[in-house]
Amino acid sequence: METQRGRPAPSPRDVEEEHAVLRRVPTFFDLSNDTITALARVAQVRTLKKDERLATPERVWPFIGILQQGLLGLYSADGRELQRLLFLVQRNELFGVVPFFKSEFANGNITVLSSDATFLQITHEAVHAIAQDRPELMYSLGVACAQRVEKLASALQAQTFRPVIDRVAQSLLPYASQASGLSPCDPTLVRMTQSHIASAAGTVKEVVARAIAELETGGALRRERGHICELNRTRLLEFIDA
Repeated sequence: METQRGRPAPSPRDVEEEHAVLRRVPTFFDLSNDTITALARVAQVRTLKKDERLATPERVWPFIGILQQGLLGLYSADGRELQRLLFLVQRNELFGVVPFFKSEFANGNITVLSSDATFLQITHEAVHAIAQDRPELMYSLGVACAQRVEKLASALQAQTFRPVIDRVAQSLLPYASQASGLSPCDPTLVRMTQSHIASAAGTVKEVVARAIAELETGGALRRERGHICELNRTRLLEFIDA
């Protein structure tokens, strides 16, 4: 069950905290403090538990979300069954942006993958009202929408045409640091199971297990107690480009 309902009227301290959360969102880096404050005043906080679904194709979710803590996944869906993991939503990322511009666009299944996830949500109606005299907000959301559509198209193309090991390497690349050689990966990856990686790569867990073993043999990653703990960005890129 949901552990924290939306708060319709944040206190001044809440606004400060939510202002800080919004300011950390890359999409909002260029927005004025006045615009960020206006968004913070109408933002609501929610916390959901693992495997809870925030949206489904049958249930419209009329909000833009900003993830504070945890990990969300957007799955394609057919009826009630989860299928491919199209992309992950990580800390300080926006989600639910495309339906803001095209309300009939299906969200798919937005599902909590971590033990819990806390996020801000702002109604489409409130965002439209704020954006009426703040065109920079609409521009920032338009850029985020275009980036999301591009990411979806890239994921679908990769899952259709690229070999499995390339797709697994591509799925792991966002969690690799810029440092040379094997380096600690983003902590988010530690919370992901082989099933999550398999969904992101458009395959099954057994195939992913073999691909991960091959990547480890090739120096692209290192595991500890069964979990990926280090990644080598250069080697991952070599597998992707091979």
